[in-house]
Amino acid sequence: MFEKNWLMAVIAILVSMIGALVWTYYVRKTKRARFGGRESLSARDLCRQFLTAELTEDEVLGFLEDVSRACDVPRGKLRPDDRFDRELAPVPGWEYDDGLSILPDKLQQRFGGSVSDYNVKNLSTLRDMLQRIREQRAAEAQKRLP
Repeated sequence: MFEKNWLMAVIAILVSMIGALVWTYYVRKTKRARFGGRESLSARDLCRQFLTAELTEDEVLGFLEDVSRACDVPRGKLRPDDRFDRELAPVPGWEYDDGLSILPDKLQQRFGGSVSDYNVKNLSTLRDMLQRIREQRAAEAQKRLP
């Protein structure tokens, strides 16, 4: 009896793990399909599109890496006009487990300010997010002035 229950538990765990792997593959494939026709840009080309006077090249690439990891999109496929509610949005049904929800925490750690400064519900595009980062930098610089 014990062996039968143990075997059923193992089978249930294995089926659950396989189901999770298949679903994760589906979600990744669905999300990345949004960017299928895009050329993957080099770090240099990305910096040309995203670089601002207030941020260094390393900061821009770090920002893009944070977005890439959170949204599960290759960094080279990101563009300034990518929208958080379209191109970068979670796959329907996967909203609560999408990395986009942790992006504000990552950006707060990298650039300072508060997590609410980087709320993707209040910002439309990656360009808007960079503008918020520039504003955050300017506010921090003002605080340091005598």
